Amino acid sequence: MARATNDVTQIGLMIAPNAGLIIESALILIVPLITITLLQAELLLVPVLFLASFAVAVRAYSAELRPVAEGQREAFGTLNARLNEAVGGIEVVQGLAQERGEEQIFARNARSFRNLFVREGEISARYIPLLLFGIATGLAFGHALLLFSRGILSLGEVITYMTLIETLRTPTYFSLMTFAQVQLGIASADRIISVIEDEPESTPDTHVISQPIAGALVFENVSFGYGSSATTLRNISFSASPGETIAIVGQTGAGKTTLTRLVNRTALAATGRVLIDGVDVRDWNLDSLRAQIATIEQDIFLFSRSIADNIAFGARSNASQAQIEAAAQLAQAHDFIVAMPQGYSTVIGERGVTLSGGQRQRIAIARAFLSDPRILILDDSTSAIDSATEDQIQRAMHRVLEGRTTLLITHRLSQIRSADRVIVLKNGELIAQGTHEELLAQSAAYRRIFVR
Repeated sequence: MARATNDVTQIGLMIAPNAGLIIESALILIVPLITITLLQAELLLVPVLFLASFAVAVRAYSAELRPVAEGQREAFGTLNARLNEAVGGIEVVQGLAQERGEEQIFARNARSFRNLFVREGEISARYIPLLLFGIATGLAFGHALLLFSRGILSLGEVITYMTLIETLRTPTYFSLMTFAQVQLGIASADRIISVIEDEPESTPDTHVISQPIAGALVFENVSFGYGSSATTLRNISFSASPGETIAIVGQTGAGKTTLTRLVNRTALAATGRVLIDGVDVRDWNLDSLRAQIATIEQDIFLFSRSIADNIAFGARSNASQAQIEAAAQLAQAHDFIVAMPQGYSTVIGERGVTLSGGQRQRIAIARAFLSDPRILILDDSTSAIDSATEDQIQRAMHRVLEGRTTLLITHRLSQIRSADRVIVLKNGELIAQGTHEELLAQSAAYRRIFVR
């Protein structure tokens, strides 16, 4: 956000007014030199020496200022990122009585930002071109007097010459301000360009497919790892027929959520292939692929908009009110929505902060129902819902999931039993698959999860 707001502002200031001032300064430098040449070519000696030393000094000034400007932009980003995190997680901060600690962190980040401005002030205070201009003015006056004493210049020409020399003061002072802002603008531009040029891992191939999905899903020897860490998934192979429900179980950290993220290309397999309807997900048009896949995760994100807008957000954002309410009824959300002061028009807080965890999950489930996906991924999607409501939602899901391929991450035995097949992950490897009854009989790891 700091890059999208303040860094953009810094680039704007670099262009206007500072780019204009630099152009104006260049013109102010050129015109006096031409006039001095016409007045007496010999008088160019001091101005040319000044301009040469001025160019060297400005270059050194910019080189010294640039790391400070880059540090300012980075410090500003760090300051805002931490503040945004603290405000966004204010309930956790207050719940654990960490207000004082967050204040100290903010003060430390603000102090670092301030110190860089102090450092910039120290560099600007030693701005050599101002000293060079003073020296050049003295030398120019001495040179003019020497030529006057020899009868080469008249008194009027000496006064004219010194007036022209004085005009060089303006670009010298301008450069103190403009080159500092230019360095800030360049640092900001670098930060913005780094975001613009960052290529997503899921960049589509040249030949892409956009068509309705039937729902056949195949993992062929898929391995995946985050960054330089150890492989999160290793040689995963399984398949799901259209309309089949696959339950994914395993201990925390086994790679269950990571596996599902390979389906809609949130992440790309390092080796192996993920196929949908026999086509590698890399070859699918990304918009077409994701429009037909819905994911309900544990961490529900809701926008600070009306409940109706949140449910309709996605593939069917132009859904009618009747369709929105039908999806909410399937998700067992209709009753608590209509009980709110403005019903479906009630604006909820950012991330749904004004709703309970169960209410947020039910709105997310309604959103998934309304998007009418061909592949549905449920990542412990009913963890914040009471058992009675969950049973109602599960009955609704059975109707909605008919004909849809479903990946179900859960530890609830009732959901696992209803799945067509169960796959068991352990430390990133698929160690067993089959029905619930088959795995109870054949897999010791599976029994350790569900048999106490």
